[in-house]
Amino acid sequence: MGEMAEPNYDLTRSVCKYLDRHLAFPLLEFLEMNESGLSPYDRESVVAAKLDLLLNTNMIDFAVDIYREVHNTDTPPDDLMDRRNEVLMVLGGLQDVCSPFLVIFEDEAKLAELQEENLFNMQHLETLGITDETLEYLYDYSKFQFDCGNYSATS
Repeated sequence: MGEMAEPNYDLTRSVCKYLDRHLAFPLLEFLEMNESGLSPYDRESVVAAKLDLLLNTNMIDFAVDIYREVHNTDTPPDDLMDRRNEVLMVLGGLQDVCSPFLVIFEDEAKLAELQEENLFNMQHLETLGITDETLEYLYDYSKFQFDCGNYSATS
C-alpha cells in the first residue's frame, strides 16, 4: 500500500474553486470515504468542508444532517431551520406557478398525445393554461430544484 498523500500535492482545493458546488461534492465524498488511508485530510475536516459548501446552497436538509454530525447534536440552529422554511416556501410557490405545465409533462400519455397531434405548441398550450410567463417560471423552478440537489426533477 502507498503512503498518505501530502495535502500540498492534492489538487482537490485547486479544482473545486472552478467547479459548481454540486460538482465539488463528489470530490469531497471521495475524500471522506477514502478508506485506503491515502487521503491527505482527516474525515472531520472533510465533513466540515462539506458543511461549508452546503450552507451556500438550497440543499438544507443535507446541510442539517451534516451540521448534526459535525456538531454532534440533534438540534440544528434556528437560522438553518428558518432558511429551510424559506426554501420550501419558494419551492412551493414556483411549483404552484408551474403546475399547469408540470401536470401535462408528468402525464406521459397526455404528452405523447399532444406531440402526436402536433399540439405541443404555444397556441394550444395557452388553452391549457400555460403561458409564456409559466415557461419563464419553469426555468426558475428547474434551477431552484437543481440548487436543492433534486437533479432528476430538473431534467
